Order: sequence, then C-alpha cells, then structure tokens
Amino acid sequence: MTDALIRMTMIAGLTIVSLAVLYGFSRLRVSLKKREIERGHKLYDEGDYSGALQCAEKLKETVFQPLAYDLIGDCYNRLGNEEKAIEAYKKAIQIDSSITTSHLSLGEIALLKRKYEDAISHFTAILAVDPEMVIARLYLAAAYKLSGNMAMFQNEFSVIRKGKVIPANILQLRNLNNYSLRGMLEEIIAEGCSEGSSGRG
Repeated sequence: MTDALIRMTMIAGLTIVSLAVLYGFSRLRVSLKKREIERGHKLYDEGDYSGALQCAEKLKETVFQPLAYDLIGDCYNRLGNEEKAIEAYKKAIQIDSSITTSHLSLGEIALLKRKYEDAISHFTAILAVDPEMVIARLYLAAAYKLSGNMAMFQNEFSVIRKGKVIPANILQLRNLNNYSLRGMLEEIIAEGCSEGSSGRG
C-alpha cells in the first residue's frame, strides 16, 4: 500500500512538473510570436513592406492571427495590391470583428471607390467598438455627405464639434498619404466647420 501511494505521489508530482513546463513553453512561444508581430510593425514603419509582410505571414496561424492579417493588408496596400489588401482586411475582421484598423482601411478604400454604404458600415462598426475615435466619425460624416444624406452628415459633425476636437488635426493623426482622400476630407471639414459656426450664430 505504501509503495502504491509513493508511486501515485511521484506520478502526480511528475504530472504537475510536466504541466508547468508545458505552460512555460506555451508562454515562451506566445512571447516570441508577440516579438515577431512587433518586429513586423517596426519594419512596416521603416518602409520595409516586404519584410513586414514576411513577419506577418509567419503569424497567420497563431493567437495573433487577426493582427497578422491586418498587417498583411497594410503591407499589400502599400505595395499597391489593393485586391490582396482587401482580402486580408476582411479576413482580420472575420476572425475578430473588433479590429478597428481593418475596418478603417476598408472604409477608406470604399470611400475612394464611392461605395458609400460599405464605408458607412465599416465606420459604424468602428464607432460601436470605440465611440471616441474621431477619425472614424469624421469619415462617417464624409460618407454620409457624399451619399447625399446631409442630415446624418450634420449630425456626425455636430458630435465631432461637441467633442472639442479640432478636425484639421485629425488628418495629421492618421497621416494620410492618399492625397485624394486627404483633399476630400479637408473640403468636408471646412464645410462642416462653416456649417457649425453659421448654425451657432
């Protein structure tokens, strides 16, 4: 009886040690993958889109899958492959619908393609997750204006004004490289601001 008890204690002890080791390796793997996604973002920020794409591709089957697809979309977008960018952004959203950066990118693409209902859908999804994201609200206002829904345009712009955010600074926050989109937003900001000041007087 004593030998059986000793054996059971040893087996239980080995099981606990094995589980602890496996848990440690699992955390180490996640930590290494986290470093890889950070490396991918750093390469992207440095303009090495191919290098960033390689990092992101390695992470497609990990816990960082939605972030990997978002980065893949960004890389393809910068490399000029809009079709693959859209595919990657949609995959990120399919995995985790709260990935606001993928919604933002898809909304921007939809605005440029004059697919205003799609743009409205993406910007609304962002605001459901983060109601304070002013750039999404600004884009939503733009999509409403361009689709001809002036009442919703004015409503969204009044929310921006109530937040006491200077919309012109929003363009710098997003660092828009797309000059068509930047020009469109600058016009809409000017119109929204002028309507706001004439409405108050």
